[in-house]
Amino acid sequence: MLSEYQVLELVQKEIGKMRYDREQYINSGRASDFSDYQHVCGVILGLNHADNMIKDLVQRMENE
Repeated sequence: MLSEYQVLELVQKEIGKMRYDREQYINSGRASDFSDYQHVCGVILGLNHADNMIKDLVQRMENE
């Protein structure tokens, strides 16, 4: 069975993969229009927030 830290690490890796895919989508110019670009940027922002929340959670767990 995975520890809490291992689970959070796996989630962070998946977030990183998702963020990378969307960044590549934007960088390659594949956004069909400005609305699509804004949407993908919003997804990236949400993934960044999720990653930061996990980092904060791990830090709190380590301080307990």
